[in-house]
Amino acid sequence: MKALKSNCALLATLTALLMAAAPARSAERWERTPHGVPDWVLSSLAVSFQSNEDALVVNYSVTLPDPCHRLLFGQPERDGRQVTVSCWLETQLGMACPQVLSTRAGQLDLGLLEPGDGELIIRADGGRTAKFPFSVPARLDEAASDGRPVISAVTVEQRDVVVTVQVPAGVRKVTLEGRSRLGAGAWVPRAVERLAGEGGTLTFRIEKSEAVEVLRVRGDAAEVLPPRFYAGQSEFNGQATEGTAANSPADSWRNLDAGAPPEAGGGGGSRAVVESDIWIVRGDRLFFFNQYRGLQVVDVANPDQPAIRGTLRIPAAGEQMYLLGDRHAILLARNGCDWSADGGSQALIVDVASGTPTVVKSLPVPGYIQESRLVGTALYVASQTYRVVTLPPARPGDPPTQQWEYGTTVTSFDLSDPTAPVVRDTLWFAGYGNVVAATDRFLFVGLQVPADWWQSEVRLIDIRSPDGQMKSAGTVKPAGRVADKFKLNLDGEVFTVISHVWRWENRNETVSVLETFSLADPAAPRKLGEIRVGKGEALFATRFDGDRAYIVTFERIDPLWIVDLRDPAHPTLHGELEIPGWSTYIQPLGDRLVTVGVGGMNNWQVEVSLFDVADPARPALLSKVPLGENYSWSEANYDEKAFTVLPDAGLILVPYQGYSEKGYASRVQLIDLEANALRARGVIEHAMQARRATLHGERILSLSGRELLTVNATDRDRPQVTSDLGLAWPVDQVFVIGDQLVEVERGTAWWPNATPALRVVSARDPDRLLSALPLPRSLPVAACERIGDYLYVAQFDSASTPIEPGKEGEPPAPLPPNLFLTVVELTALPQLAIAGTAEARVEGIGWINSLKGFAPRAGLLVLAGGSSGWWRGGWGWTSRPAGAGFLGGGAVRAAVSSSPSTSATRASRASRPSRRWPPTAIFGVSVPRSWQTACSTSATRGRSSFRTRALPRILRPISPAVAG
Repeated sequence: MKALKSNCALLATLTALLMAAAPARSAERWERTPHGVPDWVLSSLAVSFQSNEDALVVNYSVTLPDPCHRLLFGQPERDGRQVTVSCWLETQLGMACPQVLSTRAGQLDLGLLEPGDGELIIRADGGRTAKFPFSVPARLDEAASDGRPVISAVTVEQRDVVVTVQVPAGVRKVTLEGRSRLGAGAWVPRAVERLAGEGGTLTFRIEKSEAVEVLRVRGDAAEVLPPRFYAGQSEFNGQATEGTAANSPADSWRNLDAGAPPEAGGGGGSRAVVESDIWIVRGDRLFFFNQYRGLQVVDVANPDQPAIRGTLRIPAAGEQMYLLGDRHAILLARNGCDWSADGGSQALIVDVASGTPTVVKSLPVPGYIQESRLVGTALYVASQTYRVVTLPPARPGDPPTQQWEYGTTVTSFDLSDPTAPVVRDTLWFAGYGNVVAATDRFLFVGLQVPADWWQSEVRLIDIRSPDGQMKSAGTVKPAGRVADKFKLNLDGEVFTVISHVWRWENRNETVSVLETFSLADPAAPRKLGEIRVGKGEALFATRFDGDRAYIVTFERIDPLWIVDLRDPAHPTLHGELEIPGWSTYIQPLGDRLVTVGVGGMNNWQVEVSLFDVADPARPALLSKVPLGENYSWSEANYDEKAFTVLPDAGLILVPYQGYSEKGYASRVQLIDLEANALRARGVIEHAMQARRATLHGERILSLSGRELLTVNATDRDRPQVTSDLGLAWPVDQVFVIGDQLVEVERGTAWWPNATPALRVVSARDPDRLLSALPLPRSLPVAACERIGDYLYVAQFDSASTPIEPGKEGEPPAPLPPNLFLTVVELTALPQLAIAGTAEARVEGIGWINSLKGFAPRAGLLVLAGGSSGWWRGGWGWTSRPAGAGFLGGGAVRAAVSSSPSTSATRASRASRPSRRWPPTAIFGVSVPRSWQTACSTSATRGRSSFRTRALPRILRPISPAVAG
């Protein structure tokens, strides 16, 4: 059954207004407040719809903080479908007002508006406004009777938007969708609720942001997957996140806007715990912390025509980014030019509200940033540092000694006001560690004990203060080493840790241990119980899901262990399943598990598997899909944010690399997620390593550091790229021509997908690409020189050059050209045009990828190479220089030089009678400026020959003396 859609939409984001001042300036009982309606008035505005046969009525109400204030509304004014209502605040003077809540309601009759989009504007004193776009259905009650869910009310409560939906019988899934503005942008799911089909009233609560300015609701009578897929725990974030919100693309079934974390909120209640990522899609904007460019903001309102709206170029490295509301981004970076122990790392607060991102504040972070968490508006950063410690004298009378101690520094920042951030607290712990997990009460930092790499201790840090204040709360010492955040979990007061025990003194003592601890007194954690599994095996993926723990260990097979945690003091083993290979990440989906891992020691391929865990005593492998044609690897094996599971769409997206029959490949694999099976579909090809992929509206966005691909996957077996937006490109050489730059990407023989190209950019804005010209051959550029209005680009195919010549007295077999020249005209910048090409056979260059160019006289370009070729002489293999020359300005010459080095010649003469090296042969071909045909030359030992095609005339061979 097709999705049942309501055409009822409502703007749910409010414009923040100034707080009203209430000074006593007259003896009047009521005085009009001069600064408009304060935040606390409009933040409590509620709107609901009623309809009859003749009109649509909008009911609104506001909650005032005390009877000292009242809000007055004027008469509504209509201009087409735009309705404006003026309001003002009055303050009562001359009395002490008790803090008692009061409510005022109003009603707007929009009359006989035709169905369609309109806008309600509430205009306060001082010109401040709150705008509410709406959509008028034909009749709300009639829409509901037609089997379509409808929005009946929208209420804004502080930082939340509460949406009430009336659902008719027969609808089993209700999706609340939003976009950032009326009439434009992609509709993106913001929340999903499931029913048994009985109908009724649903309430959605989502965080207020630009992404939900306009809302609509959609109903579905059937699910992609059976209902049991959606039973059980529905929020995961890969760590101890009691009472927090998730932020992992793997959890994007709740929000297909993958990678977009919930807005950090402040105030009372639990605070959202957010993990960083390299990209975040918020509404119609994509934020990408690109290691090759910096922060890039991409407009994806029309995914088939994305555009870069702004770039923050920073000379820094880092892959941790957050969004704080809709206005600010946080980048954790390190200056690549500063490798000192203390300098270089920083937290950048960036204003992204305008088109061009700008740094608001830079906060220093000690040492090397390892991990971080954003909890509410407090940022916690763990970094690797060193410090000098003073040791007591070894013997009485000896002076104290000093030594370096390595450890981890945890720094907290208060970002409640992003324009004035505060460094709040700093804690130091001995030992390295990048295992960080968090709830809104505790930050857990796993560290390796300095004296024992295989022993961890988990530091408990109290972070209940919303302004970032911290205090050390206690320490949990597990049995062994804690490898990652998925091995820590907090459920109420029970803290569970999974560690791997491996002792150097007894290598056979290797086992995985699950331990439970009571944190009723965080300063003194008390052990409750433990269970040991996988003796003699390595520990890999783990995941907590409600009262279960999933553990994967590996030696030659992959046991999947399911542990029952209902009695924390006595954890018990539910069941075990053995399969080849091992899993590196587990995503629970009700009574199914989706995992990504490695096929096994005889099959080193990335594999995605589906398990049935409905009966924990009898887990079963339902299906698995290997990625690639043979050996392959994926970022998802060590970073779960690269693994995107979308149950609502029945889709899994996995980036991977590997070798195929056509060579090296970097792809994103599309996999159908069905009730009892996985099915490999098509792939998305990338020019370099793909990093992330997700759904955005009806398109897939697939990202690498070099490009953003928009993909139409209506036919999943043959996904079609509808847009290829260049985000970054290598620049190996630059020519400045006026106010434009011609950039050369040389390519390399070691990177199969590298395509040499010329690009033209603005000198004022180098990130703005004006035009691009791929070179005719995918061979490395050995030289690129400018003569007048032309660029001469030489490419060399080292793979076709023989290392050892033929036997004495036998001419070598004819070989194809290996040196190619492309002449590019520069007279019509920013457009580039190929004026002509030439090719030649040049021996002796070997594996060289770079030639130096110089012009000894006008019209002549000489290219000289280094000692990269090899020749078999009396003392074995010796190196020799090689070179080639091209005549510029409308003519081409090819030259071959094969003179051995002096030392190699002396060695040869000392061991045996001298032998002749292949003679030097230089050929010149005169070609008019307008030539479009190609010419080539070749040289053989003892004689010279040339080949031409459709050339006006051929010059005589030039002797080496002339060339020199």
